[in-house]
Amino acid sequence: MRNALLLAMLVFFFACNNDDEQTPLGPISDCQFVATPSNNDGRLSDEERDIIDDCRENSFTTNNEIAANLIGEWELVGFRDGWRGTVTQPCAYIVFENNTLAFEFHGEDGDFLSVHSWEIENQWLKVDPPSEYLYMSLFCEQFMHGQQTDFGVLSTDVDEYIYEKVR
Repeated sequence: MRNALLLAMLVFFFACNNDDEQTPLGPISDCQFVATPSNNDGRLSDEERDIIDDCRENSFTTNNEIAANLIGEWELVGFRDGWRGTVTQPCAYIVFENNTLAFEFHGEDGDFLSVHSWEIENQWLKVDPPSEYLYMSLFCEQFMHGQQTDFGVLSTDVDEYIYEKVR
C-alpha cells in the first residue's frame, strides 16, 4: 500500500511538472513596499491634487484616445487611503499591452501579481477579472487616476490611486 501511494505521488508530481507548461508570471518591476510614516495621514498631498486637477483639465475625451495612450508601463506615484488613514503608499506597477495588462501590487493589503484583459468603456478602465485596485476613470497623457470602489461608484472614503506613465 505504501509503495502504491509513493508511486501515485511520483506520477502526480511528474504529470504536474510538465516542461511544456508556461512558467508562472514573475515580478514585472523592482517595486517593493516599505512602511514609512508621513505627515499626510493617508491624504493626498498638494502636489498630488495638482496632478489630478491638471489631468482633469487636459484629459482625453474618447475611448480610443485613452486606449492608445495606455499602452506602456505605469507606476503608482500618488495614493490616498480612504478610511484607515494609512500613512504608507503602496507600491504598484502596471504594464499595458494591446489586450492584456499585468498588475503588480505590494502594500498593507497584501502582495499580488495578476493578469487581466482590458478595454475602455464609457471612459472607464474595465478589466477582467475585475480588480478594485484598477478602477481608473481619469486619463491624460502622463497620468491616470482612479478610486478603489466597486462598480465605478465614487465615494469619499475609498482609496485613490495616481499612476504616471514611465515607458
